[in-house]
Amino acid sequence: MNINSNIKFYTLIITMFVGILLQSCSEEIDYFSDDTNDCRNIETINTEPIDWKSQLEKIINIPPDVLKNSNIELLCYEVVDDINNPIKENTYKNVLKKDENMFPFFSSDLKTIKAISKKEAIRLKSQHQKFTFEERDKFVDNLNLKEAKTLNLKWNNNGVETNTICIVSEKEGIIYDNFITNTIVIKDPVIDVQICTNKVGKMTPRLKSSSEFIISTTQTWTLKAEATWIWGSDRGHAIITHEGCYSGKKFSYQNYSASHYFALGNSDAQVEKTGKNTIAYGYGFATPLVTINLTFNHPSFNLSFSTIWGSTAGETGSHSHPLLLN
Repeated sequence: MNINSNIKFYTLIITMFVGILLQSCSEEIDYFSDDTNDCRNIETINTEPIDWKSQLEKIINIPPDVLKNSNIELLCYEVVDDINNPIKENTYKNVLKKDENMFPFFSSDLKTIKAISKKEAIRLKSQHQKFTFEERDKFVDNLNLKEAKTLNLKWNNNGVETNTICIVSEKEGIIYDNFITNTIVIKDPVIDVQICTNKVGKMTPRLKSSSEFIISTTQTWTLKAEATWIWGSDRGHAIITHEGCYSGKKFSYQNYSASHYFALGNSDAQVEKTGKNTIAYGYGFATPLVTINLTFNHPSFNLSFSTIWGSTAGETGSHSHPLLLN
């Protein structure tokens, strides 16, 4: 056999081998599984660019309902000075600490705000706010004001023209203002329920009978609480998720989770199992000077806040999946 014949022979053998392999792959066992919805939600965090001018313009032109309901409006702003050396940093930190104006004091339902003076704040307290100023001064002392600007904000506070001192930077947007930093806009929590039914086949080759399918169902309960800045951008959220899994009509097991974040302040969200089909949950938001205390004492959470001055919001509760679906 010559060289050309050898090449043709080996080419034929390789071709036959590839054909057999492809045929084998095409006859791979089917498992008749139809899982069309995994019921998972993907959370995205608002990545809106930081621009202090846009932030202030939105407060002026598109104020949230809580400001409109409270008869508080930002009228205008002007740049006072650039902070370009350590001496100016210390000077303006002292100026911030001496600012007596526009401390937010929320109604019990968080729907309206009074913008009060420092003297009024010392006399007042509620379940949402208690006022001390030592921690506020420590917070201001730790601010990074390098390459920042100081602005004068002019407000209409229920018919009285009032000014606050606001620190901004090109990199971070608004850094601090008595009213803006310590105000939380809370949306009403949203509850979403998803029911997903999937056919899942047994691991048997070439199933022919539909009776060999198992009906698997998940019922996912999600609570989402959101907080925004007063210019409308996302400031934070807390999400509680409780998933009940059923085989046929029998409750099998549960999954649960909690997530949270909050810009320029504190947040917490926790969940605990309290039964085969039941969870307890709690969440909280707080402005920078407030510590959140969220503790689990079976069968529920307790939510409280430190006595440092600031604004807070949150709630606790529980949720149960039905042991049998209707």
